[in-house]
Amino acid sequence: MEVISKHRQQAEFTLDPKKAGTDDIVNMLRDNGVAILPNFLNKAELELMDKEFEKVVKAKGRGIKSFPLEKGEGVGLTRNKLRVKDYPSTSEFFNRPFMHEIASKYVHPTANLNSKIYVVRDIIGTTTYANDLHFDVQKCLKFFLYINDVTANNGAFEYAAGTHKWVEDMRRSDKAKEITFENRELSRQLPYEEEHVMSLEAPAGTLFLFDTDMFHRTGTTSMGERKIMRGHTYFDEVKDSDPIFRKTIR
Repeated sequence: MEVISKHRQQAEFTLDPKKAGTDDIVNMLRDNGVAILPNFLNKAELELMDKEFEKVVKAKGRGIKSFPLEKGEGVGLTRNKLRVKDYPSTSEFFNRPFMHEIASKYVHPTANLNSKIYVVRDIIGTTTYANDLHFDVQKCLKFFLYINDVTANNGAFEYAAGTHKWVEDMRRSDKAKEITFENRELSRQLPYEEEHVMSLEAPAGTLFLFDTDMFHRTGTTSMGERKIMRGHTYFDEVKDSDPIFRKTIR
C-alpha cells in the first residue's frame, strides 16, 4: 500500500470552495480519501451555525439522542426528523444541493444524504474510542465542519491520506465478513507509521469531506475546546450488489 507522507503539504488535499466543482471534490476524495474546503462558511453563516451549535448540543426531543461522554457534550440527530423551524441553519446546511450531488457521485445515486448528524464539544479530558487511529466499521462519507478554530492543541482531526484504498480492498475480499462491531479491534490493526499521520489544523468555517475507510482519529484536546458538526452518509444504507455496500448493522 502506498501511504502519503505528512511531509507532503496538506495543500495537496485542499480546494478553493469558490472555484471547486463537485467533480473536483469527488476526484480528490477518490484519490486521497479527503477533500478540504477552508473558510467554506462566511462570517455571517458561521455566526448562525455557532449560535445553533450551542442550542443543538444541549437539545432533547424527537430524533435527538445525547451520547455519553465523561467530559464534553455530544448529540446525534436523525436528519429527516429534525424540526426545520427549530434548527434552520443546521437543517439547511446538511441538506445543501451540492452535498446531494457529491453523495450521489461518490457513494451512490440512491444514497441517503447525512442521515445522521453529530454535534460535539470536546474539552480537556474528552476521550472516546475515536482517539485511536482506525477506519470506521460502518463505512460512510462524512461532511465535517469546524465551528471554531482548531489546532493540534484543541483536538484537530488526524488522518493518513490515501489509506482508504487499502480498506476498500479488504471490503471486497474474503476478510470483509470480519469487519464487524464485535470485532472492532480489526479496524485498529493498521499498516502505518506515525509519520504518515497529518493534523488538520484549520480556521472556523472550514468544511472537509472524508471517506471513513481512510485511517483517521480524533486529536486530543489539551487546551480550550473543539466544536464540530458532521453529517454521515452511510454506504450500508444503499441497496446494491457491490460488496462495498455490505451491511454492517443488522
